[in-house]
Amino acid sequence: MRVGALAQGADRRRHPRYTVDEAAHLLLVDHGLDLECRVLDMSLEGCRLHAEEDLPEVFHVRVEVTFQINGIPFRLGGTIRRVTAAQDLGISFVEMSARRHAEWAEVLAEIQSEHHEHAKHLRVLR
Repeated sequence: MRVGALAQGADRRRHPRYTVDEAAHLLLVDHGLDLECRVLDMSLEGCRLHAEEDLPEVFHVRVEVTFQINGIPFRLGGTIRRVTAAQDLGISFVEMSARRHAEWAEVLAEIQSEHHEHAKHLRVLR
């Protein structure tokens, strides 16, 4: 997994998001459509994906996102909150069990730690 900086831009999220680059599958539940994508960034509340192919009208559609982070597989349910012309999708996670939420928070803490170590290493190299 490639870990980058905190994702940039105006943000209404309550939790930080982290730049990553991971393969993912996006299932549009009501359409029965399974798409290849990339996870571009993630937070405790959701993620941003890039779809590899053109999408039908999908705003507020129920989805399942499947991917691996730090070797741990995740299949998280959510809804599409935003779609850009570049085929980027903003996913808001919903209906996550308390156990899965705790696992997700732990993985994000690991990503945050990796981000800080990477940033510290870059400062030393300068």
